[in-house]
Amino acid sequence: PYRDEVEQFNRAWLDRGRRIPRIKGLAGPSLFEDARTRRVVSRMPQLRIITIICDPVGRIEKAMWTHHLCRGGDRPVGGRPCWPSLSAVLAAPEGEALLAREIMGQRLQTLFALVGQRAQLLHQDSLRLSPQSTYSALAAFLGAGPFPPSMMFRRYNSQRGHRSELCRNTSLL
Repeated sequence: PYRDEVEQFNRAWLDRGRRIPRIKGLAGPSLFEDARTRRVVSRMPQLRIITIICDPVGRIEKAMWTHHLCRGGDRPVGGRPCWPSLSAVLAAPEGEALLAREIMGQRLQTLFALVGQRAQLLHQDSLRLSPQSTYSALAAFLGAGPFPPSMMFRRYNSQRGHRSELCRNTSLL
């Protein structure tokens, strides 16, 4: 948003008797792919970045389900190519390029080179396996107090169970 839009929002927020929180959040998986954004972020000393990562197989599986799974025949979804399964994606000529796009190592190295200790790397599984300690560590990283021991951390936007043949496909091992 433009500065005047932010100031207008802040005024409206304060006019309703609310106070502006010290800790604010913004989610954007591709936020740091733009060079100008990276340059601005590197110059914000109070900024803290939390990066949640998952395994590359999970990322390609999610990308497949979200963008490349054929729905209702062999029609491309949104003009993109589609395939009937994850094995078909990986076997296709475009499969290698799609997989390469999901690998994050170089992007993460660039992020940490820019902001150093102001970035926190977190594996997605820790949110599920030890939510209390994970969220309390994140709160401390952001400068907030810990969550109470009685706090319940529930899972949202989660799809459990078998989603694809990828993990059972022995030809990929």
